[in-house]
Amino acid sequence: MNSLAKVLVRIALLVAALILLPQPGLATQKLPSTYDDHRDTAIYNGHQNMPFTNLGVGIKWEQACRKGDTKMCVKMAEAFTDGSGDLQPDPRVALGFWKMACDQGDGASCAKAAAIALDGSANFTDADVAKGFADRGCNQLKNQDACAMLAQAAAASGDTAQATTLAASSCDAGSDDGCRLKAQGLFYDGHDPAAMPLFDAACTAKHAWGCAGLTDAYENGWGGVKKDRAMAFNYAAEGCEKSSGAGRDRACAAYGTYLTYSSDKAAINKGEKYLDASCRFGDAEACHWLGMLGLRDKQGATTTMTEGLYYERRACDLGNAAGCDELGFAYEINNGIEADPGIAYALYTKACKLGLAESCPKAEKLAGNPVPPIDPSLTAAQQLVAAQDVMNNGGDRQAAMMTVYRLTEEDNEDAEWLLGGWMYYGLPGVFDEPRTDDGFTLFENAARVGHVEAAIWVGMAYWYGDGVEEDHQKGENYMAIAAERGSAEAAAILRSMQAEPIREENARRQKEMDDAAQYQKSAWDQAMDAWDVAIRNYANSSSSYNYSSTSTSSYVPDPVDKLNFNYAMDYYSGSTSVCLSSNPYC
Repeated sequence: MNSLAKVLVRIALLVAALILLPQPGLATQKLPSTYDDHRDTAIYNGHQNMPFTNLGVGIKWEQACRKGDTKMCVKMAEAFTDGSGDLQPDPRVALGFWKMACDQGDGASCAKAAAIALDGSANFTDADVAKGFADRGCNQLKNQDACAMLAQAAAASGDTAQATTLAASSCDAGSDDGCRLKAQGLFYDGHDPAAMPLFDAACTAKHAWGCAGLTDAYENGWGGVKKDRAMAFNYAAEGCEKSSGAGRDRACAAYGTYLTYSSDKAAINKGEKYLDASCRFGDAEACHWLGMLGLRDKQGATTTMTEGLYYERRACDLGNAAGCDELGFAYEINNGIEADPGIAYALYTKACKLGLAESCPKAEKLAGNPVPPIDPSLTAAQQLVAAQDVMNNGGDRQAAMMTVYRLTEEDNEDAEWLLGGWMYYGLPGVFDEPRTDDGFTLFENAARVGHVEAAIWVGMAYWYGDGVEEDHQKGENYMAIAAERGSAEAAAILRSMQAEPIREENARRQKEMDDAAQYQKSAWDQAMDAWDVAIRNYANSSSSYNYSSTSTSSYVPDPVDKLNFNYAMDYYSGSTSVCLSSNPYC
């Protein structure tokens, strides 16, 4: 070996040795854990002083943040945005830390705070609070994404002229959000061809909103282009499978729809998966199209007629007139559910008020048929609240029970949870004798599709063998479903289950079984109280409809939803080979 070769070998060995040395930046980062310290505290988010429990190393991050370390404020905000270790996503807390980082001079954090104040994910929407965050980020800290949020806040306040000016200027300065707002304003308000270069540039840069805009353009012949479904299909596929960010849900809904136009079963089934995920994410059009696949018996589709009813109910609840019309048609002609012209009349009437002209004569034709005491055109949540009120406060209990039963026939998981409890534990005057087998079946049906309270209840039942054969694996599986949907209680129980040694003492097991049986009843009562509050809040949030063809849903996906949705889209597109069975979109 010559001298040069020896030198090169020594250099290679030295480099290899350096690579193998511990690297501070590559070390596994410690994450907040329930097994470490915890601290109950609160943070002001511009709307309320939000209490939360901090864990382990997160306490140090928070302390550093409060002492002025802006990077640690951002770290805390990101932890409560996406989840970190055992810290669960909570936009209300995340908003507080984005605000603190904004106050400390980080313009990007002002934009993040403004976005949360506008999108409703923190359980409130306040354009003025958002405007305050965005104004500081834009005008004081010169952050262009904050300027885009200022445009969005102006639009929310009704100042379209200022919104247009701000969106254009922030776009010109390089803000992707500014260009998105500018393009969408040009395109959806007037189909202006000037939006097309913005959509094209964004799609080329793998920003899903650009691909979604091009999909709509070529599907409808807007923006100066001719209708071309093949082009629309290609852009939808690009936006769904190869792009990210805002608009991916819309692109995936369109792509899923196009796939179901095929006669190829594999393509249809793939489309159904995209549509199901988009529907659960809050896309009413996806719900409606998937519902029609089931109710109209699309050859090659796996969606059943009963599932079709579920999707059309969800579409209708999200304010989609065509969904209400299709569900009304099912009740009119006995399509997958027992015919009831009164229910069909109520649903056609709602579709008519939502702007679907063809539903109006259908309603007129069925006028005079008796409508059930609890209006079936209300959202499922509103109907369940009304039924629960009748059971608790007096009234036509049989009509209330039939309302809930009918919603179980539509595959509604909340109805299965409620009716399951009434059957399992008995309900004087309706189910005088408990029907535990029927009740358990309804509980398990609800748990399988992701009902959190039902999944916890069924998981406990299988773990302890309460009413069913003991099956620890099934118990863990159901608890994982609830944990994956963001339940801190389920996550804690799941950890306990996974760490629990095999019980061998019969006496101890018997006592645990007795205690568990009592716990099940009290847990159902407590869960019902919490569920009742939650569903009333949801029912109230969706009780006011804007009866116009342009009405939109107030549904706001939470951070866990967004993460799960994107994981599912990556899985269906083949960019990852794993998607947890507990993910509701998989």
